[in-house]
Amino acid sequence: MKIKIQKAFTLIEILVIVVIISILSILTYRWIANFKDLGVITKEKSDSAVLKNSLAENIIADWAFNEGFGGVTADSSSYHNNGTLNDFEDTTADHGNTSNSGWMSASKCIFGTCLKFDGDDDYVSFPYDVTGGFSAITMEVWIKADGEQEANIIMSKPTDFFVHFSKTYFFYLTGEDWTVSDYLALDDYLPYNKWVHIVATWDGSTMSAFINGEKQTSTLAFNGGETGRLVSSEEFIVGNDFYGVLPHFKGLIDDIRIYSATVSVSQVREDYFAGLNKLLVGGNITSQEYEQRFAEINKSYAEK
Repeated sequence: MKIKIQKAFTLIEILVIVVIISILSILTYRWIANFKDLGVITKEKSDSAVLKNSLAENIIADWAFNEGFGGVTADSSSYHNNGTLNDFEDTTADHGNTSNSGWMSASKCIFGTCLKFDGDDDYVSFPYDVTGGFSAITMEVWIKADGEQEANIIMSKPTDFFVHFSKTYFFYLTGEDWTVSDYLALDDYLPYNKWVHIVATWDGSTMSAFINGEKQTSTLAFNGGETGRLVSSEEFIVGNDFYGVLPHFKGLIDDIRIYSATVSVSQVREDYFAGLNKLLVGGNITSQEYEQRFAEINKSYAEK
């Protein structure tokens, strides 16, 4: 006697298989997405470590602004050039999230917490000679400017080392014998309301800059005068006005590092990508902007 298999059972089995495949597909997609995020985070930590370790012996200031509260910000380099917050509205945690100035929460910043400057009177002062006597120097910082105006970012007094939020007047140095450079200009205007990675560097003969990982075409010859070294300063300042000519900086500043050496193109790009990864993971840029920035920098170097 032949046994007949009901078609209904075959259809049920097919439906069960379809459901199982669907569930496995969803789980696989989520696993891949989580793995991708983990890869981004791992790359971020790895890239940042590569840059920092390769230049550790030359770092002369490392202000991460990761305190999150209080009136003092620490320098984690061996020089311990700690700074004081001046004229901020409030120095309690997260005050800048809902006000014009103060500490911002980590969710609004790149590497931990950061500082918000109101553009009127806020600044951070470091009463030390940070840059004097060096025959090469690099300044690296992340900024997010608010308001369409040229402004001062970093300077040392009386007249040694300046970096401005300006296309035409970006980077300026003074030698030990008071020989001064011209201003190094940028290729284009800096964007507002977006996080921008800035690197200004001098190798003892040439001043140059990187914006968002891309080396600017403009360079400037400067030999540092007779001694080839930078003049000593009395104070190093972040966010203050520039002798009444350029106003205080308005916006966010995060993760300032200064080295007594130049940095390579690959090191700048690694640090820029580390910041980009952090912005993506923290939800401070969209995946579309992340991919666009990544493509732009790769295209730029492919063309060179």
